[in-house]
Amino acid sequence: MDAVLSCSHFSSIGGTQTYLLTVAEQLQRLGHGATIVAEELGEMADLARERGVDVALVADAPAACDALLTRDGVMAAQLAARYRGAPHIFVAPSEYFDFQLPPPVEHAVSAVVALNDRLQARVGTLALDVPVVRLKHPVDIRHFSPRAPLRSPPRRLLLLGNYLRGDRREMVERVCADLGIECVQIGAHAATATADPVAEINTADIVVGKARAIVEAMACGRAAYVMDVFGTDGWVTPDRYDALEADNFGGRVDCTAATPQRLAADLAAYAPEMGPANRDLAIAGHSAGRHAEALVSEWRRVGARPDASTSALREAERMGRLLARAEGDAWRMQTEATVAHECGQAMERERDEWALRARTADELLAELRATRRWRLAGALGRPLDRLRRLAPPVERVAHGLLQRDLRLPAGGLGEALVRAVHRARVVGPQPTGIDLVADGDPGVRGDGLDELAHRRRVAAADVVGAAVELRRERVGAHDVADIGEVARGVGVAGADQRLVRAGGLGRRDLARESAHHVVLRLAGPGVVERAQAHDAHPVRRGVLAAEHVGRGL
Repeated sequence: MDAVLSCSHFSSIGGTQTYLLTVAEQLQRLGHGATIVAEELGEMADLARERGVDVALVADAPAACDALLTRDGVMAAQLAARYRGAPHIFVAPSEYFDFQLPPPVEHAVSAVVALNDRLQARVGTLALDVPVVRLKHPVDIRHFSPRAPLRSPPRRLLLLGNYLRGDRREMVERVCADLGIECVQIGAHAATATADPVAEINTADIVVGKARAIVEAMACGRAAYVMDVFGTDGWVTPDRYDALEADNFGGRVDCTAATPQRLAADLAAYAPEMGPANRDLAIAGHSAGRHAEALVSEWRRVGARPDASTSALREAERMGRLLARAEGDAWRMQTEATVAHECGQAMERERDEWALRARTADELLAELRATRRWRLAGALGRPLDRLRRLAPPVERVAHGLLQRDLRLPAGGLGEALVRAVHRARVVGPQPTGIDLVADGDPGVRGDGLDELAHRRRVAAADVVGAAVELRRERVGAHDVADIGEVARGVGVAGADQRLVRAGGLGRRDLARESAHHVVLRLAGPGVVERAQAHDAHPVRRGVLAAEHVGRGL
């Protein structure tokens, strides 16, 4: 027998997709062919191929099949028209979405499988004259098996599933923190998700979830706690198993509200013996092998399916797509609104927390300022503050060899013009109009870099010290790039910047320094940046002292 198993999306991780993969593997073990067909493939398709199961898009689906199994109305209508006569079993996933119900077309399906009593009752009321078969959630009890015994007391709790979020999740996390139990989550609303959670399940002592997640936890011999956004039923035990399974482990058997007190009391009743008991229940009632055997028997029992109306199937497919899109959009918008509300609440809590911290800090600061120690420290520090204001700027930049950046100094446009470096502290080649000053190292003269090949450069200067002028505002080393006198005029050197020989000046020439093979060039007005640690030649300086222009005439 060659079977085609189908749902619209075989991409993301979910109960419908896991069910199809489980059944396909078990049909192969029975010697039958199995191909999973979907309109969208993804992570689950990759996992199925790794396990040896054929997966195909609808366009590449087998031309014929002996049996058909579908899980939503769109694919049920589409494949019923494609595989005419093939016995068709529709496995209803849930009662929440109408597009997951069989198409209301005569002979579209041969039988409907319900996986819990609640769903069986709903499917039985549909306007379809088809048998309804009650089966249980299948799980591969060989793959999902215990890998380690449960610990006492419990150390790790796993939230497994795609729905638990918001206040309920936060309540579980708070209770676990109070009891010293590590709480982790796997699923759509968690940081991580996995198509094969068997390893994560076996690292936990307690698994919290609903539906298939509970069955997988039971097969792994874990303590299983039924809780989700739809309700809370508590521990799975042998005496409560039948009632919880009939409700699909959906959390709607008990009418008791989920509170932190109830959850704490339930977790305190944990016992390691819950694991082996749940393993026995899973083997007895949820064997995937026996589930596949029941499907094969049902296909053979119903036999060939009469032809359904092609036009009716096409219309059912069209309406099913519209319904799936509408319900999917509504679900996504509801989820996004919920997430946005949760984020808003988290931001409000964070705002209130920081406001409380700010008020606490203000109160502590006020108490500190009211102490005698604070007043004494202030009195002792005032003379030091005055001395600090009188101290010279602290030089914090290293000398460099080359100045590569000719940009303006750092700082805003509105800073005051100040004078903090005395002219007598500047040594080096001087532009026209600057008095001669003592050269601290007369044995060093300009080398090849100072000759005609580089005559376009600006005159250089070395700042060897700084003096504080008490009549002006002091400038810190971190506020400006350099400190210098502001020029009120400019002296112009010869246009050809020719060599000036010693003694070659006339009476009308301004006094200036001269040296053999040294070119004296004009320095433009302004302040330039001082040497940085990565520079490679002395800083250029272009400041003229206006009060010295014309001296010696």
